[in-house]
Amino acid sequence: MSLNNQNDDNMSIEEEDLNNIQQQNTTTSSSIVQMDGSDDVQDEDGFFPDDFAPEQHEDEEGTTPSIYTYEFHQESIFKTTAFSKRNTASNSTNIVSFYASQDDSASVLVYSLTSYQPLYQQQLKGFHDDSVVDVKLNFDGTLLASAGMDGTIGIYDVGKFQKEDLDYSVYNTEGQEQQEGNPPEALVNHKVQLSGPEGEIEWIQWHPKGNALLSASADATCWLWNVKKMNCMSVLAGHSDSISCGGFTADGKLVITGSVDATVRVWHPMQGNSIHTFEGDLFSQKDPIISMYIRQDDSKVVFVGNAAGELITCGIFDSPRVLQKYSGHTESIESIDYSEQVSHIIVTGSMDKTVGVWDDRINKMRLKLQCSEGVIKVKCSQRGPYVYSCGMDREVKIWDLRNGKCLDRFVGHSEGVLDFALVNNEEQLVSASDDGTSRIFETNLDLHQD
Repeated sequence: MSLNNQNDDNMSIEEEDLNNIQQQNTTTSSSIVQMDGSDDVQDEDGFFPDDFAPEQHEDEEGTTPSIYTYEFHQESIFKTTAFSKRNTASNSTNIVSFYASQDDSASVLVYSLTSYQPLYQQQLKGFHDDSVVDVKLNFDGTLLASAGMDGTIGIYDVGKFQKEDLDYSVYNTEGQEQQEGNPPEALVNHKVQLSGPEGEIEWIQWHPKGNALLSASADATCWLWNVKKMNCMSVLAGHSDSISCGGFTADGKLVITGSVDATVRVWHPMQGNSIHTFEGDLFSQKDPIISMYIRQDDSKVVFVGNAAGELITCGIFDSPRVLQKYSGHTESIESIDYSEQVSHIIVTGSMDKTVGVWDDRINKMRLKLQCSEGVIKVKCSQRGPYVYSCGMDREVKIWDLRNGKCLDRFVGHSEGVLDFALVNNEEQLVSASDDGTSRIFETNLDLHQD
């Protein structure tokens, strides 16, 4: 493990959130518990008709172009994360977005929703020797982490973006004319480079309550980092192949990981030991685990998607067990989300070109929403019974979960859309595409709400 420390001031971590983990006995095999389900289950939300259709196709009516195209990167943009911030200095609401790119760099864009002009952009380069595959903000938005295929993680101080009176005009913006004299400092400062895993980093996630960072890599290990002390607190070793998905439970006390080895493991992160393994014929047989959604409440339920298109519900209880297996997709499930607006609804995106809408009361698919190419990501709305999707058809779509209608298509990319972020109470979305650009769209969500 090597650490390159650059200006390590003002970092903090609440380690007690990881130290309060309760001891549990290690168990190994899984059992499946069939949940009682019936087509007669009452729809207390009133969102679904009694004779719901098993499949709905997209409505081709209506497309929305972007309001801005970010063309800073030369190669694919894999991931984006973003937030909106009211700024008193410019008297505007700004979108602050970060990107991970195949061109070995990350970047930041600040875009004004008042002037409809970019206020600031900065490329974060020279810290990775291979593609940057992920970027994530910590719990309070003051630190950014970038993950590289070179096996390293960059940590950056981005706390200045949280200031409401930040005057962007006095800062150096790459790609624009420099001020006379010495150029002012950049807004994003590289703090530290973490290295240790032998394989490329697959994904990263911050602890929900502190500055601890989890990274998963192709060498079948997960590393838990203390960002303040710039060291590794534990290495989670037990998988036999690349770790494709995972994260912290809502309370931050456990880590759950899914692997290409067709297993899901539950871990004590500080102690570094696996306390349960979901595996075998009753779980995923030999099909690699591709995606995961950990419910961010006290339900202790995890949804897992595999390469065969199966959706598996697991309970992380005192005696962890498989709760249900769903079949409906014909290819891998790439993304999973759970609706907070429509009770009991799980949404999946698959490479079989469909978005699946599942009801965990009747243990079956309610709707199958048809796209023209594979679906990479789904994200449920926080404002109503809607879900967003993106994929290889070069679009982001918004769907009505009640009837399967495609309400809008956000277009303009020339290659697949790999990721998107919702900002400003979902009034805008920020995309990331294989064509090397990001686009900002107005969602016009108010027009679709009842």
